Amino acid sequence: MKNRSGIYVIMLIILLGVLIWSGINPAKGGIWFFEVIPGVVLIIYLIATYRKFPLSPITYCFVFLAAIIMFIGGHYTYGGMPLFDQLKKVFDLSRNHFDRVGHFFQGTVITAFLLEITTRNHIIQKKYIPIFVVACSLAFSAGFEIFEFLIGRIFSSNLEEFLGTQGDIWDSHWDMVCALAGSLFFLLVFRKKQQQQFQQIKKTPNTDFD
Repeated sequence: MKNRSGIYVIMLIILLGVLIWSGINPAKGGIWFFEVIPGVVLIIYLIATYRKFPLSPITYCFVFLAAIIMFIGGHYTYGGMPLFDQLKKVFDLSRNHFDRVGHFFQGTVITAFLLEITTRNHIIQKKYIPIFVVACSLAFSAGFEIFEFLIGRIFSSNLEEFLGTQGDIWDSHWDMVCALAGSLFFLLVFRKKQQQQFQQIKKTPNTDFD
């Protein structure tokens, strides 16, 4: 546990560094705030609950990656990430796909969290957990798209630029498809490993694990 705590501190320092870099001359100042604030709030919450309800290392790793993506997207905007602009040219793509990566990881993180909560607290029967988790992950993605749309309508004079649709009328639909893919990916590839890590957490004193 102590070794993991040291790794988590290093991850936190990296996140703080990337966040500071992200806030230095971002491409769109207003968009930067709305893009990074979810990641900042999530990290603060995880720090506050770490001792009482520590999550599995896999979940923390996916949160780390997702937060890095959010901070990079906030700095460049999701439609202007330079590396993916280069990939767009090399592979003759129709758009910058960095936002798709972001929504894929959104799906993995939500799924990881829901698996932690439902499995460790026995909220629903085990056989229904995969269906419940995927449905909730997709619902969260749809809710996020609606929230993002409303924020853009209220605070931005250019809704398309704020949403980063890049001229794609199906952008929101593809975002939800990517989140769904991320959810299924985590379930199929990492669920078993996460459950093994639950057993290690269960042996840790002073933690909530019913």
